[in-house]
Amino acid sequence: MRILTGDECGLLKETIPEHCRPKRADNLNPIKTPRSTLDGVRRVDPNEAQRRARGVIGVSFSSTDSSSSFAALRANGTIQLWESTRNVPKESFGSYQCTGVVPNVFEKAGS
Repeated sequence: MRILTGDECGLLKETIPEHCRPKRADNLNPIKTPRSTLDGVRRVDPNEAQRRARGVIGVSFSSTDSSSSFAALRANGTIQLWESTRNVPKESFGSYQCTGVVPNVFEKAGS
């Protein structure tokens, strides 16, 4: 399973819960690890700016047979379209590329 989230500081993150809590060698019970572990969490774009004005307000998902994509609405009104190919193994993080940006959708035309 993959979980894509955005936070109030503008970071988009992908989480693979199975990586967050490693199992013991006998696979019976999870090893007790601190809840604050960063294993299993990765930024979608490691170079994106971290600012509250870019905070993620909403994420909407879309997919086809060959790719999956999502759009992120930011606090400054910008919408970004991100795409990933589906050929990524379940246990590996995806590779995402920003394929489109719509500037402030809340700004009035001509102002």
